[in-house]
Formats: sequence, C-alpha cells, structure tokens
Amino acid sequence: RYFTSKRALCSGLSVAGSGIGTIIFASITSGLIDSLGWRSTLRTLAIITGVGNALAASTYFPVGFEKAEQEKKPQAEMEAAEDEEVEKGRNLPLSVKDACAEVSEAEQEPKFAELSSRDILRRRSFRLLALVLLVYAAVLWIPYTFLVTYAESEVGLTSTQSARLVGMMGISSTIGRLLIGRAASFISQMKLLQWSMAITGISVASLALVPKHEASLILFSLLFGCFAGSVVALIAPILVDQIGAVNLPLAFGLASAAQAPGVVLAAPLGGALRDMTSSYFLTWAAPGLLMVATSFLIP
Repeated sequence: RYFTSKRALCSGLSVAGSGIGTIIFASITSGLIDSLGWRSTLRTLAIITGVGNALAASTYFPVGFEKAEQEKKPQAEMEAAEDEEVEKGRNLPLSVKDACAEVSEAEQEPKFAELSSRDILRRRSFRLLALVLLVYAAVLWIPYTFLVTYAESEVGLTSTQSARLVGMMGISSTIGRLLIGRAASFISQMKLLQWSMAITGISVASLALVPKHEASLILFSLLFGCFAGSVVALIAPILVDQIGAVNLPLAFGLASAAQAPGVVLAAPLGGALRDMTSSYFLTWAAPGLLMVATSFLIP
C-alpha cells in the first residue's frame, strides 16, 4: 500500500536485507559455534533476532499516517495551504497540467473487492502460486541445510571455506533481488518467476553431476543465491496483481503458510535420502528436478 508502481523493485529492495543478513551471520554463526557451541549459539542468535526485529518493527507506521497528522493542523493553516496549491496549479502551463493528469490516471489501480480466506483459496491462480511456493520453500532449504556438510565431507573444504559459500549465496541473493525488481519493470513477473524457478532447480540438480571442486561450489552458490533470492522479491507484486493490494496481507499470510510444509519436511527427507543411499546424489537431483518440473506449471 505504500507504493503504487514498481512494486517488484520496492519489494526487491526491502527483502534484500535478508540477503545481507546471510552474508553477515554466516561468518558470525560459524565463529560462535566454534567458541560457544551450537546450543549457546542458538540462544545468542535468538536474542539478537528478537531485539533486532523489535527495533525494526518500531520504525513502521500505518498507511495514512501523514494524512492523520495533517488533520491535526489548525483549519486556517490547512485552508491557506490548499489555496496556495490551487494557485500554483493555475499558473502551470497547459501541457504540464495534462501530463500530471495522465500520470494521475496511470497511477489509478484496478479496484478489487475485499476477499475472505475462502475466496482467495478458491482462485485457481492463487492455488497454483501456492503449489509453486511450496516446492520453492522445500528446495530452497536443501542447499542451506546440506551444502556446508557436503563441502566438508565430500569436497574436503575447511569449515571457514564452507561458511564462505553461504556468505556467497547471501551476496548473490541480495544482488538477484535488486536486479529482478528492476527487470520486472519491463518483463512479465510470471515469466521472471518461471525462469528463476527453473534456473534455481537446475543449479541444485547440477550438484549431483558436477566435479567435486571448490570452484564448482562457488559457481553454484552464486547462481543459486541469485535466482533463488529473486523469487522472494516477486511474491508480493504478483499477489497484488492477482487479487489487489487490499487483500495482500491475508493472501501473503496464506502464501507463507503454503510454504510451511516444504520448510518442515525438506531437510529430513533430504537427510533420509543421504542416509539410505550413502550419497548426496538424490539429495541434490530429486528436489532440483522437482523445481524444474514445477516451473513449467507457471503460466
């Protein structure tokens, strides 16, 4: 509701913060585990996250805040300001007035009725997006869960080198979210979502086949981070286009809930495949190919 145009870019800028957090906390977490152990590290991260989120939330203000503040001003002062604005408008050249009118009309959004959860879930377009996000969430956490262990046990990297891979994913994720937001200004958001899903899936599946070298993992981290991060920046703008800004809070909550099963089940299933086969081949190949297949469902 704060932005009526270039929402994908605005969304990309806002979610880029999580990519920056990945860059910073990958090294911090590794150091804390070495010095404090994993239990105390989790407690420390919980405190940092809780305090940080509280401070961030305190900066939020509701839509229309400025308007409410304006209404507190004395009536005479407000009328004087309005008269001044009207006088400025009279002095504008005709061409400028017409241009302003065109911009105002262009910024008007289509009207959407307020929907209930049931109404949103009945929409085929939303159910399809929810399925795509379920698969996305499941595949997203496979590399974050297993890449460090894989790099250390299968490739022979040190813990510092392995943690650096996660930092690289954070860097490329931040860049990807900014780039995808800009690209959405002239390319269909659904096409960008499809391409990002497909490339992310291919990058994960490729780990099952590429040589086990540090260079291969660095290339994967950069590619995966860039396109997996791009998906996050597209969710809110796509939902707004489908059901309107008025329904975004409810729809975004439902879309997030659709991702929960994938987040919960992906890591245990990936670990089970590793234990059953004594190899990471299916841990990488199965979710990667699933994401590629799901990308073809996106219209």
